[in-house]
Amino acid sequence: MSAYIPSRFLALAICALGCVAAACATPLIWWMLPISLVLAALTGVGLWDLVQEKHAIRRNYPVLAHFRFFFEYIRPEIRQYFIESDTEAMPFSRNQRSIVYQRAKQQLDKRPFGTQNDVYQSGFEWMNHSMSPTRVGSSDFRNLIGATPGGAPKPGRGSSALRPTHASYTSSMNSTHRSTSIPTMARAACWVRPYRP
Repeated sequence: MSAYIPSRFLALAICALGCVAAACATPLIWWMLPISLVLAALTGVGLWDLVQEKHAIRRNYPVLAHFRFFFEYIRPEIRQYFIESDTEAMPFSRNQRSIVYQRAKQQLDKRPFGTQNDVYQSGFEWMNHSMSPTRVGSSDFRNLIGATPGGAPKPGRGSSALRPTHASYTSSMNSTHRSTSIPTMARAACWVRPYRP
């Protein structure tokens, strides 16, 4: 067949021959009329593809190029529903989207009995349950800001955990961001009243 018709024109040739055969069979079998009309339309599309000069792929592969364009058009949906796993994130995984959809509809967004994540991959973090719980000491987990390297607080600065206020933070940033280093700016921005729980 390729000796007479190049294989890239095979779809157009099949449409044309099928259209002629269906048109000849229409007087004998009435339901061949819609088939002949569809094949005639595809033959017309293929002939138009041969003479147009806008797309090279349509000119080289008449009729078949439209199938390529169609599958290229529905490629994201095919990937989303058939190929992509629930944990691949581009930009969000299907699990993350499902949680958003369920919360928007006020539905239960929890999935009990395990996970679909690979917990053995490098960098995966988790927390184990303790089989023998113990009492945690009453340590003060607050950070001391403004303390000297020896541990004593600097004069005029509180030794408890401090919170920057908006005014002190913005004023120190505006006045020091051009000439001081980041640690100096951080110390200057955090000189505020002590936090009292």
